[in-house]
Amino acid sequence: MYMLEDFGSFMIPGRVVSIDGQDKKYVRRNPQLTIEIDPNGTYAVENTYVEYYVPKDSRGIMVLVHGGGLCGHAWHTTPDGRKGFVQLFLENAYTVYVVDTVERGRAGWCAVPEIWPEAAESRTAETTWSAFRIGTAQNFLARKPFEHQQFPVAAFDNFVCYQVPRWDVHTEASVTGLYKLLQKIDRRCIVLGHSQGCDLVMRLFEQQSQYISHLILLEPSSCYLPQGSYQSDVRLLTLWGDYLTQDPLWTSIYKANLAYQEALKNLGFNAEIWNLPAQGMEGNSHALMLDKNNELIAKRLMQWIES
Repeated sequence: MYMLEDFGSFMIPGRVVSIDGQDKKYVRRNPQLTIEIDPNGTYAVENTYVEYYVPKDSRGIMVLVHGGGLCGHAWHTTPDGRKGFVQLFLENAYTVYVVDTVERGRAGWCAVPEIWPEAAESRTAETTWSAFRIGTAQNFLARKPFEHQQFPVAAFDNFVCYQVPRWDVHTEASVTGLYKLLQKIDRRCIVLGHSQGCDLVMRLFEQQSQYISHLILLEPSSCYLPQGSYQSDVRLLTLWGDYLTQDPLWTSIYKANLAYQEALKNLGFNAEIWNLPAQGMEGNSHALMLDKNNELIAKRLMQWIES
């Protein structure tokens, strides 16, 4: 149980664009109402949504950055109804900022095609099953997971609902939103990224290292290598789950990350990597924060932060 001193949400503005030359159209809102829609005008786009929770006697600040095809909801209640990282960190008196990056979740996206000409991508249930290493593609219909699987497989269909449309062209805008968030907080933070979010977090570090005390990367699908050298007290931890050898793509991603870790150390980072199966913790999927042992993982992360 925890007591909150404050909670709320806010938007971090992106950019303003103007559209003209578009045809008007009529939309039937309901059987009694048809209205004229004029798409020409000014739009606020590439915004970032942030919600925050401040417990009584806060001991530190966590900033949680979701992965690709997900939004900040992935840090909340798990698909099978257990506590997520937000609740677990709050119970241990950490202030938590949960981000929906550009075009994800409540950050919203613009339906005018001239602004984002690229088509949105949505993840299928079949792809979700394989990409999150819950089981092999061949075992999707039978819902047969990998042996010792920690993901709550019975709630998989609920997890499919976590998937949101994504674009792959807004890295710079997303980093800018995170940059403005750290400036607004104006205190050193523990920044935690998942999958694609890890790349954003490392790009953020290059710009705003003075506002970061710890970096935690949960299964980075790729990571930007900061430029320059970093002899600082910032600590970096990377976590990897199980079944990495079951898929050629994940095998190559993990191998590339091992080389990335060495490159970070050569730049002066205090970098550490946890391969959970090698440490005796079997069965974690790509969604570590939602797995059935997420409470134990959160506990270990907090012990690492406080050590």
